[in-house]
Amino acid sequence: MSRQKKADSPDDYLSEMAQSTYRILHDILGISPPMRVHLLTESEWKQKFQGQPYGDPVAPGDGGIYYGNNVPINWQRHFTDFSKFNLKYKDVIQSDLNLIFYCTASHEVGHLFSNDLSSPKVLEQIEIDFSGDGIETLWFYELFSQYSMIMFLNKSNHPYKKIWLDFYRWFHDSKIDEIKYRRMDSWGVDLLKWMREDVENASGNYLWFQAKSYLLCEEVLEVLGDEAFIGLASAVKSMPYPITTSKMVRHVDDNVPGFSKIWAKWK
Repeated sequence: MSRQKKADSPDDYLSEMAQSTYRILHDILGISPPMRVHLLTESEWKQKFQGQPYGDPVAPGDGGIYYGNNVPINWQRHFTDFSKFNLKYKDVIQSDLNLIFYCTASHEVGHLFSNDLSSPKVLEQIEIDFSGDGIETLWFYELFSQYSMIMFLNKSNHPYKKIWLDFYRWFHDSKIDEIKYRRMDSWGVDLLKWMREDVENASGNYLWFQAKSYLLCEEVLEVLGDEAFIGLASAVKSMPYPITTSKMVRHVDDNVPGFSKIWAKWK
């Protein structure tokens, strides 16, 4: 069974992050997908998510958002390295890393909303492709979820929003020479294959893509404004599938005019 939450515990904080994000996205998009937040023990995790590092958040499409009882080891390592680079965050990372990490619930909630926006036929085919050779346009769904996280952090004026922006900037810039796959369209194909073969070594590349998409979304927000998120949601809802990256960019640009120019800098 999932661990019971205690009042005022980090577990309650995780649920509040998810619920707060849900309210913001619901108010913007007007939809109400099912949502449940689960905290699993390591043994429960291994039974449900073989091949997924323990505690690395996942929203597998069943309306659930799943976390472990601790911040995943790879995230602990990266944030510790970041705190050594940026000493002004050292104390808060040491004391509040669980709370900082739980902001990622806003990303996972984004997946629930993108699933609800998508047609059942598209979702079914995506699941088939994801389990097979991969999805060339995985970057788009991850971008939508990173944008959801940014919307939550900004609209709630969250105390950790600057930490997340600085962390992703640092990770993107400092790790680029170590990254095997850098093109966004390799995320859901080549990197996905590598993750299945060697998740321990490939996970850094996955996080680097998350950093890259977060920074892309920050620029979209800065240049195109809050209404770009509504356009992204419209692109999810009307997306044909299967679709190549080049066609996807044109499709997004039809819904978010100006997106393609920003994409060209980050692709």
